Amino acid sequence: MSSEHQIRETEYCNGPSSATLRLANEFLSSYSLSEILPYRSFEPETQLFMNRSSVGFVIETLPLVGCGEDIPRQLTGLFQHAFPLGSNFQCLLLASSRIGVSLNTWENARSGHPLNGTSEVLEELAKERIAHMKQLAMGRGVRTFRLILSYSEPSHLVQSFEDILALREQILTTLKGWGLPVKVWHAEDLLSGLDELLNPSQILESPNIPWNIHDSLSHQLMSPETRWLLEPSQMVFGESEKVMRLYTTRVLPGVWHLNAMGILIGDPFDEFLRMQSGFFISYGVHIAHEKMLKTQMLAKCGNVEKQ
Repeated sequence: MSSEHQIRETEYCNGPSSATLRLANEFLSSYSLSEILPYRSFEPETQLFMNRSSVGFVIETLPLVGCGEDIPRQLTGLFQHAFPLGSNFQCLLLASSRIGVSLNTWENARSGHPLNGTSEVLEELAKERIAHMKQLAMGRGVRTFRLILSYSEPSHLVQSFEDILALREQILTTLKGWGLPVKVWHAEDLLSGLDELLNPSQILESPNIPWNIHDSLSHQLMSPETRWLLEPSQMVFGESEKVMRLYTTRVLPGVWHLNAMGILIGDPFDEFLRMQSGFFISYGVHIAHEKMLKTQMLAKCGNVEKQ
């Protein structure tokens, strides 16, 4: 192998000299990440998001860590019969250290309202507990868990919004039947919900970002103060203020038992079996066209046989 060929391979590898990393950092130094995000607009009447090449909706709920045999059967039915061909469904479990809203709600319920019968002692105890929880949230593993479900269809496959709305109602009814709280995201929810992933910081509350109906949603997601630097094994934000590392599963278990669901969010009793920082787990499902896949597979087999 020639030295020139070796140099070319080195330039396009995934190490520090990767041309992909270099070009990506050059792009991020001059442009915002919002330039390549797909989000475009939001329709308040239908509560649907219009993206660059797709249409969809977002539902927020809580993770389900224990269930009976009926729930997996109902989930299987959704994927087999409810989702149309070509659609996409993503599950995002977000373990967030932004617990300020929950703490404020808890503290306000114990603040000095005579009708509540609270005393100054209870108020002081509540303030001390809130301060302690906020301190634990700054790197000691205290988090709130949110499950964000997003569904989308390619724009060219959408025949009517009524079909998408009917599917959303079916998903909402299913989740409510399991006793889970549900919320359909609006534009403001998207802006504040993705802020933690796109603009990591030490704040304990997601900012209330107003939605500008006349501008693209992508352009409203990124903070002007956010600076990204891509390294071979991680992403660095600001002056090494935050570091994000992404991992992918190499081997999946053949069978995943329901009693193992809690393992996904860590062991509550063993400090070595839980992450001390915020994290997220993303899992996406694409409903493929089986006939199209079969045709492509047969075509590839035919090409191989001709060689």
